[in-house]
Amino acid sequence: MAEDNAKDPGKGDYEVGHGKPPKEHQFKPGQSGNPKGRPKGSKNLATDLSEELSETVPVREGGKVKHITKQRALIKAQCAKGNGGDSRAAQVIFNLIGSYLPEHMQGTADRPPSVEDEEIIRLFLEQQLGDLDEGGSDGE
Repeated sequence: MAEDNAKDPGKGDYEVGHGKPPKEHQFKPGQSGNPKGRPKGSKNLATDLSEELSETVPVREGGKVKHITKQRALIKAQCAKGNGGDSRAAQVIFNLIGSYLPEHMQGTADRPPSVEDEEIIRLFLEQQLGDLDEGGSDGE
């Protein structure tokens, strides 16, 4: 008797089981498993975020009120914090530069230092080596 339930009466070789419902309970051709589906016009997180960041807000710059996107306002705020000494904000900006503007991060390590840079390095090394010489003589 259990064998009769496992076989479809219409076809002798169709086995009913996991992922194989009886023919009378299967979807008919053209019928969806989710007939109502997602409502038209409903938005996902990426769309909502994009729309929210593209809205404009008033910002006062140089005594004038300008309307800029929220995205731009957030970037300006992070830059201002970074310039003010907030190392976390500066790191966020540097990460953004590396991710979205990689051309600004390339090539700086490959070129040799300028004459001014070499002078700064020389003065720094003289100062550091001078401090080491003075510190070494005190410890003897």
